Amino acid sequence: MSTRILNWLMVAFAAMLMGSLGACQQRPLYEPEKISYPSAVGEAPKLATIENGILRALRNQNWQVDKLGEIEIIATKRWGNHVASVKVEYDKRAFGIKYQTSRNLRAQAVKESGNRKIVIHHRYNSYVLRLKLEIENQLRLPPRLAVSESRTRPVPIIPRRNNLAPKIRSAGTGFYVSRNGHIITNYHVIRACDEYKVWTAHSGGKKADLIGSDKKADLALLATTQFPLDIATLRSGRSVRLGESVTVFGYPLTGTLSSDGVVTTGNVSALSGLNDDSGSLQISAGVQKGNSGGPLFDESGNVIGIVYSKLNAILLARYTGDIPQNVNFAIKLRPLEHFLNAHNVDYVTRKSSKTLKTEDLVERARDFTVRVECWR
Repeated sequence: MSTRILNWLMVAFAAMLMGSLGACQQRPLYEPEKISYPSAVGEAPKLATIENGILRALRNQNWQVDKLGEIEIIATKRWGNHVASVKVEYDKRAFGIKYQTSRNLRAQAVKESGNRKIVIHHRYNSYVLRLKLEIENQLRLPPRLAVSESRTRPVPIIPRRNNLAPKIRSAGTGFYVSRNGHIITNYHVIRACDEYKVWTAHSGGKKADLIGSDKKADLALLATTQFPLDIATLRSGRSVRLGESVTVFGYPLTGTLSSDGVVTTGNVSALSGLNDDSGSLQISAGVQKGNSGGPLFDESGNVIGIVYSKLNAILLARYTGDIPQNVNFAIKLRPLEHFLNAHNVDYVTRKSSKTLKTEDLVERARDFTVRVECWR
């Protein structure tokens, strides 16, 4: 065998070996492209300015800074026994994020994905994507990415075909269900929207991203980069009882009724909805247009449902000759919990025991209930 052929075989074998070794190395689940910013902000900013913006973004997104280098910052996020870490690399031209996870978290991601070879885990990817968006916000960069409904990958924003500014088309209610800024509302509230804004009783409008939706269940999940003052707790333990007292808080009839929110009280009138829909409750608490997506509370202030519709009294009166009174509906917790679990939302449950005064319940609800605006 000639020396040239022998050398070629040795090189090929070495390449195969290096390839197999490389395949065994742990790789980050999420490593987006570098985002450049000098063209967006004009003159290249100082490194100290960039560093401070990244540190603010990390704190706002609840990442713990473990190492601060000259051109990189390493931070971790922990929940339960899981740990995720990011390395934000930056210079005067661009920044990028590398993402690593602990072994047990990686194993859980594989398990929850059905043991597929390619694992894209919604929760962990969304943390990193939202961190990137927050960094862009802190550095005052124009938004580069919008979030796809499945939240598995970023997709480019499609420019408008005309120069018309977006206008508010409709509004509803929603409420924060996690410390990470997740907001639940109805699908029909955000349907056919180009942009989403949420308002609380304590702050101005904030843009939100659509994380996921379920048309059949009439549920949608939004997320903001701003953390709420408080979050709703879902009731655990005993089931909802017929005749149980309930409270509705929301933002109905925007521009007509109070912008500080409206509260109504009533009872659970039936444990099923129209045509014996087992996924709904019938309630007597007053509901108006704009209450859709809002929380339905029990006497302890825990959420037991999501308001989604009222009976069309005028239409029914045409057919029956009778005007129904206080016939409204809410989605039960089980469909909501299935939806939140599917999107890996860290929501909180609590047993109902202590009875709150209505005014105390509403005071707390104002901290996490939002008005959801649909713009297009």
